[in-house]
Amino acid sequence: MAVTDTERFISVLYEKAGDGFIGVSYLRGKGDAPITRWFSKDQVQEMAEYAMECGRKYNTCLNINPRATALDNYHRGLSRDVGEVVAFIGDYDIRGPAHAQTKLPESRQAVLNFLNELPFPPTFIVSSGNGIHAYWLLRQPYRIRDGTDRAYIERLLDGFETYAIKLAHDNHGWVFDPVADLARMLRVPGTTNFKTAERPQCEIISESSARYDPSDFEPFAISAQASPEGNEADTESDDEFALMGKGSGRELIDKCPFLQHCRDDAANLSEPMWYAAITNLAMTADGHDVVHEISRPYPKYNYRATQAKYLHAVEEDKPVTCDHIKNVLCFNCGRDCGVKAPIALIRTDKRARPQEWETPIPFDEYKLPEFPIDALPPPIADYAIALAEHTQTPVDMAGTCGLSVCAVAIQGKYVVEPKPGWTEPPNLYELCIMPPSERKSAVENGMTMPLNRYEAEYNTQHAAEFEMSQVRKRMLERQQKALEEQVSKGKADMSELERVVKELAEFQKKSPLKLYSDDITTEKLVSLMGENGGRAAIISTEGGIFDMMAGIYTRNVNIDVFLKGYSGDPIRVDRIGRKGESIMNPTLTMFLMVQPSVLSGLMQNKTFRGRGLTARFLYSMPASFVGRRRYRTEPIPDEIYQRYEARIRNLLQEEFPPVPERITLSEEADRMIEAFADELEPRLKDEYGDIMDWVGKLVGNTIRIAGLLCRASVDRYDEFLDTREPLVISAENMGNAIRLARYFLEHAKAAYSLMGADDTAKQCQYVLTAIKDNGLTEFKRRDIMRLCRSFKKADELQPVLDHLIDYGYIAPDGKTAWSGKGRPPAQMYLVNPKIYES
Repeated sequence: MAVTDTERFISVLYEKAGDGFIGVSYLRGKGDAPITRWFSKDQVQEMAEYAMECGRKYNTCLNINPRATALDNYHRGLSRDVGEVVAFIGDYDIRGPAHAQTKLPESRQAVLNFLNELPFPPTFIVSSGNGIHAYWLLRQPYRIRDGTDRAYIERLLDGFETYAIKLAHDNHGWVFDPVADLARMLRVPGTTNFKTAERPQCEIISESSARYDPSDFEPFAISAQASPEGNEADTESDDEFALMGKGSGRELIDKCPFLQHCRDDAANLSEPMWYAAITNLAMTADGHDVVHEISRPYPKYNYRATQAKYLHAVEEDKPVTCDHIKNVLCFNCGRDCGVKAPIALIRTDKRARPQEWETPIPFDEYKLPEFPIDALPPPIADYAIALAEHTQTPVDMAGTCGLSVCAVAIQGKYVVEPKPGWTEPPNLYELCIMPPSERKSAVENGMTMPLNRYEAEYNTQHAAEFEMSQVRKRMLERQQKALEEQVSKGKADMSELERVVKELAEFQKKSPLKLYSDDITTEKLVSLMGENGGRAAIISTEGGIFDMMAGIYTRNVNIDVFLKGYSGDPIRVDRIGRKGESIMNPTLTMFLMVQPSVLSGLMQNKTFRGRGLTARFLYSMPASFVGRRRYRTEPIPDEIYQRYEARIRNLLQEEFPPVPERITLSEEADRMIEAFADELEPRLKDEYGDIMDWVGKLVGNTIRIAGLLCRASVDRYDEFLDTREPLVISAENMGNAIRLARYFLEHAKAAYSLMGADDTAKQCQYVLTAIKDNGLTEFKRRDIMRLCRSFKKADELQPVLDHLIDYGYIAPDGKTAWSGKGRPPAQMYLVNPKIYES
């Protein structure tokens, strides 16, 4: 690999980095500390040349995430020194002489296939020589300003890595080492790997344009795990005697099966399991001696390296937890000791720092993700951004409306076929919830302008045809009536009457184009669909349609047309005294911008929820701009609107084929939607149990969105092509559709909570009231069950307590120890004193 390739890799990695410092480190030999030289992001060429020079002689690594300050040449820094995160990373070893672990993939291709199983494609895939490094680059570096920022990004890094490691173990039996610490080093592409005699090169395998936001990884975030607290070292070389803990390390080993395993099988122990043992034993009074004692049987034992690990563990004071040992390191001791980490089995001293409480998060406050506007095709995204800026409204409003405008334009022309035997029409139901005075009408009018203009032009151009169609029908009807009289009198032949009757029966009236409606009754909607080839749309800034569905006119709930219009099931309506309607392939798109009062009443109608109407809608709850809006804004540039209108017109101008054209999936897109579906399915009955009906339709809606993005990303012109190239959903289309699906998922959770589908908040208020009324500062679960009699089983109460922990109202005390004999003691919970301040 040339220097220019190394330079390009570094340039892309730190393209948007701030003023931090990037370290290039090389290791002279085993047991030696890395020697690091620090660069700014503006020194890309110099950094690449230095890395290549070192990489010809030594194992050379890049300190991936920039440090806030330049350190000295003998320290690469700890997690606390990292100032920003530029990428999520993965390190996947391949079985061979470079690794003691044998439960690893046998080839590079096996790892590459595994990466396709993950929900997001990496930006860079790099061969390290004996494994694969994967980089998921962030759109903007994540700045770490304080401990809260650090804890947040560490949760995302750990969570995504835990997901990947568990997926590899569950699907393939592989055991990958965890590497997701902020200060991680990885080999520089273009350098030599000196770990084995073959000395392979580290090289880039592939590069993509994929970029991510931290919020994309939030579904994988693991809960912050409380670890036993200790004195934090101020430097990397603090006096080890000042860092000694309390309790005996040998006593700790006697109480912990995991540590016994690490002691007894030290000769074959993997590095992650060894270090997990060190992080716990280092917290004991004799930790120094015990750590070296259990490490010596390892064939490659080195005092200096072991001592460095010991000191690092003491300084970090973050013992690896039992949950990590079980789920990531895949060691199950078969016990439930009631502790967070092994060290807690002997920690009975008062060494822990006082609990630092933050203000609890209100239950009705939701931190919802912003609409990923860049997931839309550029002509639509650019106009939505410009319209949002011009109207001073959240881009969510224009973005979601843009999806529905595309759906209106192509529904009935295409279906998406994710796999044989399964098709999804590209129509959508969307509900955007905004308070009054949010300029909903301005946004709707701006986004639907191409539809209105096209409709008006089409109807003007074809006005004569519409009138002649009416005239022709009236003439046929008069001919039929006249011929009936003449035939009955024997003055005309029956065949002539049969000809007119047949022509009238087959007559297709040409009606003015109506792309969407606002206020419409169910009966009129069915008639409109019948006249319009089974197609219709409702776009409105009011929620009156729900009143109509609930029977405001008929006193009966009438939602069949809305259920079938979403799924494409045939609609058959027979009326007394009127001609019946039969629509074989209906497609209905709905986009409604309604006030929260409409949303809160939606779930009160049990028929809507019970028959699946609410589950068909994609929900968006944008953050209000009221109070922050500017009066004077820039007009929308003409060229931006023209590109938007041109793309929508291109969708509208396509002819309706006799049979809808099929949009298929590329192999990579197919793997991505399969991984997304596999991710959601096991969570339907627990995490998503309250909205299982909605999440159950999310994969189908994601496929519909992917089809819309696929068609809206290109212009198609029938007149220039004899045979058009088939539409295939690319990995980029599918990745963007999944990003949009994750946005709608988070907003649906909040919407369902407001609609009353989630009672957890009410139960939390019930428990909090009992805590405050009784002045509790700490409690056990059975105490709450005595005070709150509505909880009949502990399993009913535990999710409420977990919710209170997540929102910062209570916290487990982390002190409960268990000897391993008898029944584990009940967990004690501490109460946030700030709940008594209000």
